[in-house]
Amino acid sequence: MIGEKIKEYRDRRGYSRAELGRLCGFGSNSEAIISRFERDEGFPDLDKLERIAEVLCVPLEILCSVPCRECPFIEGKQSQ
Repeated sequence: MIGEKIKEYRDRRGYSRAELGRLCGFGSNSEAIISRFERDEGFPDLDKLERIAEVLCVPLEILCSVPCRECPFIEGKQSQ
């Protein structure tokens, strides 16, 4: 779900995976990081998701429709 949204808005902006990752500051492995997120093989932590949303100029809620307080991936909620 989140991966589809990242890909959709990345395509709308005309960014390659490598460009988006670089603009987000994900380092030399940025293309692989974005690729994993788009294939839903890894869930971006909140910091990364916020950076992706900022670079893509979309509200965080567009990428992640689950309210943040309910998100199981927020730090501290994973072990509950």
